[in-house]
Amino acid sequence: MEKSLHKTIESTIVNSHPGSLFVVSDFLHLGSYEAVKRALARLAKTPHVTRVIRGLYQKTDTTLPSPYDVAFALARHHAWTIIPSGDTALALLGFKKADELPIEFVSDGPYRAITYQEHTIVFKHRMKREITPLSFQSALIVEALKALGEENLKEAHRRHIRKILTTKQLSKLKQETARSRIWIQQFIQTL
Repeated sequence: MEKSLHKTIESTIVNSHPGSLFVVSDFLHLGSYEAVKRALARLAKTPHVTRVIRGLYQKTDTTLPSPYDVAFALARHHAWTIIPSGDTALALLGFKKADELPIEFVSDGPYRAITYQEHTIVFKHRMKREITPLSFQSALIVEALKALGEENLKEAHRRHIRKILTTKQLSKLKQETARSRIWIQQFIQTL
């Protein structure tokens, strides 16, 4: 049984796209947690699979995954909803230049900081009701607005958000943020 589990996992990884990331939970439909974990640990000693960090494996490739890919793979493994926040959200929306600050996410999981290469990936706990009712794009915009702060919002921010969203996306943003903080609602309604 464990030999066929090993072969099935190996085949799945080898046939995936270059750089694909895998966590134990991706294979739990094939066997127990411990059996899958052992199979991945053994595969990490072969040329086909690379261990990126504890619990995260990659199809061997010449490039390492980005910190964002690592964060989203960990979230998938732990069944967390995560949204970039703070300077990370501002950088992803083009409001700020990305630099070497910690990469921050709000999460419905626990507070956690992970070091990956020279980056620190920080997951800050947020109540589920604050992030799960929103689509990823709407939540990203709300987090960026929070990072800017009500007193720092300018017409340039309004124009930039209008420019990056389609009419349909803008309509969805307005609907989804109807229960956000008042100043965020008011700003978004004027887009």
